[in-house]
Amino acid sequence: MWNVPPSKSWTNFNSNKDVPLETLTDLVPYYHQVTDFDLYTGKAKFNNKDVIWTPIHQWKYRNYRTVHFNETPTKGTNSKLSSNKSSNKSNLDKDTAQVKDLLK
Repeated sequence: MWNVPPSKSWTNFNSNKDVPLETLTDLVPYYHQVTDFDLYTGKAKFNNKDVIWTPIHQWKYRNYRTVHFNETPTKGTNSKLSSNKSSNKSNLDKDTAQVKDLLK
């Protein structure tokens, strides 16, 4: 869809018109949370770590782990997730008890 000549801006193949940078960056989620974003290579930095915007439209670290931005914490690294897991288990236990009571 996009033409990427190194010496000029991106061009739409169908219309042969230049595509504004804002149009392209609007297609990349969390663009404003990364720094040093290279539109041609997809490389950037997040929290001083190298990341890349992949062809499957995901942010990945250099070790291919998914980048989790502030509103999407990584499993096991956020205490809220651990407490949510235990509260989900207690909710399931309550639901199971209620179902057993109904079946009696």
